[in-house]
Amino acid sequence: MNKKVALVLPYFGSFPNYFQLFLRSVELNSEFDVLLVTDIETASIHLPDNVHVVRLSLGDIRDRIASLIPAPLKLDTAYKLVDCKPLYGVLFERELRGYDFWGHCDADMLFGDISHFITDEILDSHDKLFTHGHFVLYRNVPRINQLAIEYHDAPCGLDFAASSSLCCYFDEVGMANIAKLAGLRVYENPAFADITPKVDALTLAPVCNEKNLPRQRFFWRNGCVVRTADGFSDATEFMYIHLQKRHMEVHVDVSESAWEVCRHGFYPEGAAPEKEPHAFRNRLVQEGGFQLSRLRRFSLERVRLSSAIKSLRASL
Repeated sequence: MNKKVALVLPYFGSFPNYFQLFLRSVELNSEFDVLLVTDIETASIHLPDNVHVVRLSLGDIRDRIASLIPAPLKLDTAYKLVDCKPLYGVLFERELRGYDFWGHCDADMLFGDISHFITDEILDSHDKLFTHGHFVLYRNVPRINQLAIEYHDAPCGLDFAASSSLCCYFDEVGMANIAKLAGLRVYENPAFADITPKVDALTLAPVCNEKNLPRQRFFWRNGCVVRTADGFSDATEFMYIHLQKRHMEVHVDVSESAWEVCRHGFYPEGAAPEKEPHAFRNRLVQEGGFQLSRLRRFSLERVRLSSAIKSLRASL
């Protein structure tokens, strides 16, 4: 691939316990750089050549936002960064100089071979790639970088995101609407394995291209994310696997070439247990914890936001 692409990844607090596995999957995608924006000490972590640390705190990002927009986002927690993602093109303008595209990704994932799914031809003919916040790319030009600010008063836009300290999914629904209003050429191909946190089994969310298959199993093999299933001779390849809100134990060495991704852990391929340890407890924690978390987060403010977001999503 001839295009230069950078993924901006702010991270604060403590890295996931499988962060080194994530970095290994980044390393094998050498055409893509990751700008790791953090104030966490990284001396004990092996950082691949295509991962570049940008030393900033959450407060530093808050200050940068305040210098850009009159009504700053209520960036009280790192989770609210979800609503800052569309601003990264201007927030990190200096760091992104020289890149043809910039984007954002999450750390609770493993990349497959991204170049199997994103080519120079696709980048040449589109301004924005994908909609879901765990991986989005934008053409790195001033007009597109400024869209979030220019259309600040659009439905579920920046003004809406700034109205609450809660997550408003501006990176997904709000920017999907702005891209439509601005006439951007958008490429949408959800060829990823987005694993739903609602159930304990590794189950693809409805947004994925692929459907769930009987007794499906997921692997990371030499830089590719693949799925096998009973009764199917060919493996399905994915751009990445996203393991949101899921506790994972690490039973592999980062130098190993193939890992199986199980419900709550990574194991060498061929060495995964038939039944993971503490399976019943883990299922209760995963499924019950997800529902309990939703109940704890219930508020009239969240109902207001959800109603507006769902209404706009239905119209896109």
